[in-house]
Amino acid sequence: MKAIDWEDPARGYREAAALLARFQPDTLNPYGEAGSRDIAMVYLVPDSTIVYDNGGEPFWMLQHKVRRATLEQLGTPQALRQALQANNLTPKTLLQEMIEAYIVGSPLPLHEQSLEQLTNTLQVVEWFEGLLDDLPPRAEVEQRIAVGRLLAPLNHLAGKWFRGRDRELSDLGDYVGITPPGASDDIPNVHPEPDLDSRPPLMIHGLGGLGKSSLISRFILDHVDGLPDHQRIPVAYLDFDRPGLIAEQPETLLMEAARQLAIQYPQVAAQCEKLRHDWAREIRETARLNDDFGYKSSVQAQMENIRVDILQLRVSFFSDFSQIVSQILDGTQKPYLFVLDTFEEVQYRSRDSVAELWRFLRGMQQQLPTLRTVLAGRATIEEIPTTPYLLEGLDEEASVGFLLARGVEDESIALAIARDLDGNPLSLHLAAQVVDKLRQEQGGALSQQDVHALLQDIAADHVQGYLYRRILEHIHDPMAREIAHPGLILRRLTPEIILKVLAEPCGLKIDTLDQANAIFMELQREAALVQFDASGALTHRRDVRQVMLVALREDEPVRVTKIHRRAIEYYQNFDDPLSRAEEIYHRMFMEPDFANIDTRWMDDVQPYLVNALSELPAWAQPELASRLHVEGFEIDWDRASAEAWQLRAEKRAMELVNRGRFTEAIDQLAQWPFKKAEYSLGSPLYLLEAQALAGLRRWDAARVVANRGISSTLKTDNVGLLIELYLLSSLASENTAHYPQSREMLAEARTLLRHSNDRRRQLEVEIRLLRQYRLEGVSDHPDLSPLRQSIAASFTNLQDFDLASYPRLLRDLALEMGRLDQKILARIIRLIGLGQPDINQQVQLLNAVAAWDIEAAAGGQPVKLDWPFIPDDIKGSLNDPTSRRETWGWLVEQNDSLRDLTFSSLLDSETVIPDAVSVALVGILQGSSQDRLYSSLL
Repeated sequence: MKAIDWEDPARGYREAAALLARFQPDTLNPYGEAGSRDIAMVYLVPDSTIVYDNGGEPFWMLQHKVRRATLEQLGTPQALRQALQANNLTPKTLLQEMIEAYIVGSPLPLHEQSLEQLTNTLQVVEWFEGLLDDLPPRAEVEQRIAVGRLLAPLNHLAGKWFRGRDRELSDLGDYVGITPPGASDDIPNVHPEPDLDSRPPLMIHGLGGLGKSSLISRFILDHVDGLPDHQRIPVAYLDFDRPGLIAEQPETLLMEAARQLAIQYPQVAAQCEKLRHDWAREIRETARLNDDFGYKSSVQAQMENIRVDILQLRVSFFSDFSQIVSQILDGTQKPYLFVLDTFEEVQYRSRDSVAELWRFLRGMQQQLPTLRTVLAGRATIEEIPTTPYLLEGLDEEASVGFLLARGVEDESIALAIARDLDGNPLSLHLAAQVVDKLRQEQGGALSQQDVHALLQDIAADHVQGYLYRRILEHIHDPMAREIAHPGLILRRLTPEIILKVLAEPCGLKIDTLDQANAIFMELQREAALVQFDASGALTHRRDVRQVMLVALREDEPVRVTKIHRRAIEYYQNFDDPLSRAEEIYHRMFMEPDFANIDTRWMDDVQPYLVNALSELPAWAQPELASRLHVEGFEIDWDRASAEAWQLRAEKRAMELVNRGRFTEAIDQLAQWPFKKAEYSLGSPLYLLEAQALAGLRRWDAARVVANRGISSTLKTDNVGLLIELYLLSSLASENTAHYPQSREMLAEARTLLRHSNDRRRQLEVEIRLLRQYRLEGVSDHPDLSPLRQSIAASFTNLQDFDLASYPRLLRDLALEMGRLDQKILARIIRLIGLGQPDINQQVQLLNAVAAWDIEAAAGGQPVKLDWPFIPDDIKGSLNDPTSRRETWGWLVEQNDSLRDLTFSSLLDSETVIPDAVSVALVGILQGSSQDRLYSSLL
């Protein structure tokens, strides 16, 4: 027996505690002989942390550093085993079981461990690394945990409960092109398809609760989980119910797919993470550069340039991504499965969202010919070609198996339930919950008569609602039961919400937060009803909540109204997006005019409200959909107010204008359904219609619409919109050679901008004013000199970072002022460079500088060149007058920072630059290869 350590009276207790996941001080047995427990605890308790089990009971756990030092002190595996034997805990936590398994040498292999077991194995590795033989490598455990977490949602949907669907799984395999798992040891290969027209995406559709996600999850698990590398296939499972996946920005899908590939295939993890980092940077950079196109020197160029940038980025992303997938496939023709679940969320957004996603998928298919795309949602898709696949209920055999797996012990009872519920998995799941509750109450097995009475009470068209009510009836705590049903009106429950919102309408006397917390603790035990959300609140299960909402509103309208009002009063005290979203949600039921909703709106509420659309009454759905900028394929837009219709039209028209689809945008706006011909006061639709007309170069019509918008917006306080309308009207007048009218509009915009801090925009308007005089051929107007002075001052006062993101603005400034002020031209070249001039531009610049240099050299003062990085073979020619032209030619051809630095330095010097050189430089700035690419698209 190990002797007492009198210098450290807690040592024996500490060594025993180091082998325990948790302990109770009053029942902890020491390792070896030990002194006074009370004295030992004085030392041991400060080395420990309190933890709580699921029931809220407190325990103690050694702090990590103390545990590690104690284990190292024990030293050998034999000592660890002996210290473990000091305490034989019952019952054991899973972590304790894993500790003991690794100490005695009998752990499950990693590939057989559940995610929870793997997580505990990682804890064991962290504590015992270097002390126990045959511990798995930390990196391998972390990798398996990452895969487990990736597959966890799929296992939740289609793990041990999944039954049946053999035909559907086979059909899905036929579409993807692979055999059922275990049917062959061959590498799965499919025929490459060059485009989605050859094999349109499979669209699995059906009512909610039928198990679409479960079917897909089972298929993925069958072909990914636990298979050897040569048989498993790469998969991307993308659920649009998850925040961060945006159909209008399909690059977000590609980034998530890369994240999932990194988890599935560690050998490409570093490449995937680098790609995701690079993609995120390029998307941010493109967004920054596209801010330049807020400067509308050409409306159509603005729209086309943005689209070209995004499409060019997308092609680059596809290429990068396909290289990684090809590396994984390693010369085989394995399918790459690309699943887009909860597709109704995309359909809710808009038809254009579906179309944009279709273009993305087509581009991806071209790069990855073995790509197989599967969609899942509640309805078929009309906008794009698909292969529809209607999912129906489970067959009788599968339904019985489903019920037996969920605890319905009597097969004859399971058969009776299965025959009555038509194979709907959600109904079967709820029925199993009801049977379990009844069995617990009766203290034993149910009889056929019990089940017959249960089924007889169920109306076929209200089965889920009935079963849900039966589950409610069997909540043991009466106060929790009173809260649960009307609490469905609320989308989230916390102790404070129970106290301040639900208690009074539910007729309960709850006076303290502790009382509310006790009810909250009871409710969280009802796994059939509620689940935790990311904020720690309880939410009613989404798949069953809607079953009861309509009936609850019809049966108890007074109580429902009280709950809505109290929820509004509660949430309006908070300013975070989640609380504001809940406040707006409840206002949608109470305020038909929506006036308060608009004053309480903030952009960040959108992710929290999209899934609320189907819960709202029909008259409110278009109002929320319009504010969320979604279409809603089941929304009755004929019931929309003028304001809601306008918001919807604004979103759709903006999408179309941004994509250069100007005729479609005008057609959309022409559908204005209300009697008055004009849009509402200060409507942004005026600007969108004018922009679409300008994009079609219908300048007269664009000016008329813009001017109507100006008259309307002058009656509001929307200064930003008014400025945009003035600028659009000016642009339309300029393109029809109505220069005085164009200047008039610019002068109005300039006046408004003087009251703002947007100095860059003020500079833009002044440059455009100067352009009007040039286009009209006016060179001696008294306003020109002060205007140029104002432009020079504004340009000087703006910082480089304020200007570098607006190359088009700087090029226009070069055109208007570059010949007159070489300091301005020098700074512009430093900020955006000369780009890649074509051969004619190079020759023009070379001739200009060579002529200048020859003339200056003839006068005894050749152009002074300061080139610190010039190559040695060029340096020798600097002082040779006959070679100066060749030297300039070498510089002009460089297309790099040395050339730009040389010319900007010359312009910044006290040397007066000839007009021919300035003209050549300005011409290059106007005709860069990037601009020529854009222009070719107009």
